[in-house]
Amino acid sequence: MFAPVGVAGECIKMAPPLVINEEALKEGISVLEEACDEVLG
Repeated sequence: MFAPVGVAGECIKMAPPLVINEEALKEGISVLEEACDEVLG
């Protein structure tokens, strides 16, 4: 994940692996969800 990018840094650029197991995918989504909840309230 690369952040911030874009004009004024309002974008998140993600580069997930091409091959990922289900457990790692769920963990990554959980972390992203927590971060969004924290930022958005």
